[in-house]
Amino acid sequence: MLVEKVAPLEVDDDTTTNQETSEHDAISEPKSQGCDEFCIFEIKKLTKFRCRVEDAILENTLFGKKKKKFFSKGYDKKNEDNLKGITLWGVPLLPSKGHQGTDVVLMKFLKAKDYKVSDAFKMLRRMLKWRRDFGANEVLGENFDPGLENTLFLNGKDKEGRPLCYNVLGEFVDKKSGNQFNEKREAFLNWRVHCLEKGMQNLDFKPGGVDSIVQITDLKNSPGHAMNEVRWISKKWLMLLHDNYPVIVHKNFIINVPGWFLALHALNLRLITQKSKNKFVFVKSSRVAETLLKYATPENLLVQYGGLMRENDTEFSIDDKVLEINARANTTEGIQIPVNEVFNTYFVQFCPVE
Repeated sequence: MLVEKVAPLEVDDDTTTNQETSEHDAISEPKSQGCDEFCIFEIKKLTKFRCRVEDAILENTLFGKKKKKFFSKGYDKKNEDNLKGITLWGVPLLPSKGHQGTDVVLMKFLKAKDYKVSDAFKMLRRMLKWRRDFGANEVLGENFDPGLENTLFLNGKDKEGRPLCYNVLGEFVDKKSGNQFNEKREAFLNWRVHCLEKGMQNLDFKPGGVDSIVQITDLKNSPGHAMNEVRWISKKWLMLLHDNYPVIVHKNFIINVPGWFLALHALNLRLITQKSKNKFVFVKSSRVAETLLKYATPENLLVQYGGLMRENDTEFSIDDKVLEINARANTTEGIQIPVNEVFNTYFVQFCPVE
């Protein structure tokens, strides 16, 4: 059974400070080409948020209040210029630079906090601190255990061009315990951040661009509710996405859902907002192919999930479009297959449509 809840977006105005409502010569209201689909309310909030971020960068308070001990070693004009060049996912955060992706990125924080400027700024600050302390930019250059590659990976795109991110808990099998597993926990988490950051490089943060991903979590053959490792990594990953990647996950499909899963994760889902809950779609084994093919084409979906994409396929790619023909019962339909080479054997795969 497929369960998906959709609730209308409720926006509550927030009380802004004098700092948020200040005017800046260097910052004008968002240009129409970057905010065509923003309503007047959103433009007003975005303008205030831009001013808040611009102030924090120019005053060197983006990571908190400026204190002498923060700059006791070698603080000079060069350090200030480096902060002016700060970027997030390749997009400059300084609004006065005029980059078309800045508004798109800042709007994600506003949407995550119901357009409350103060809360959005606090979220941005906490997220930047986490990226600095965790080393989110450096994790892309790390080397990982090849065994982790099957636990979470990127493969294919949905019909709107969003990358598909697979989280396969069935591969999460480790009978070790104690300190040995504690070390592997961090490796699992680092690998997930590595894959997500790699996916972020494929996004297009510009008006009308693809700026989100689709996550597919497969619970088939997962260790079960008795595995503390699964509970730890699932909760940690869910909160990491919620706190540090706002409005990045467009849909979160939980497929091959066993009976114990909903009860186990009911508590975890209470930790996130209602809007985030609405992005979760729980799918039983019998409906996996039917559900996922509504969002992704067969050439972009792996075979085990009802598509035609095979791993390490050297014959076909996602550029080879799948043609679909519906034939009625007791009738015949002809198909034409262009052949450019002789002495080759070609196979045609027919998928019955119920």
